[in-house]
Amino acid sequence: MFFLGRRRVFIGECNGQAVYYDQKTGEALAAPKSVLLNTAGARDTNSFIPELVVLFLAKWKENFFSN
Repeated sequence: MFFLGRRRVFIGECNGQAVYYDQKTGEALAAPKSVLLNTAGARDTNSFIPELVVLFLAKWKENFFSN
């Protein structure tokens, strides 16, 4: 997994703060929520990913077997 090489991993939000897990010390860390951290918007964007994967696989299959 890509986050295994990172020291701090974002795990969620609580009371308007971002919560991270520090893998080196084993502690949970809380920080003020950044304006750039838009989890509600990310959920909307991520909802399209499965459809995009299916579309790309269908196109790849079509191109792969047509040659």
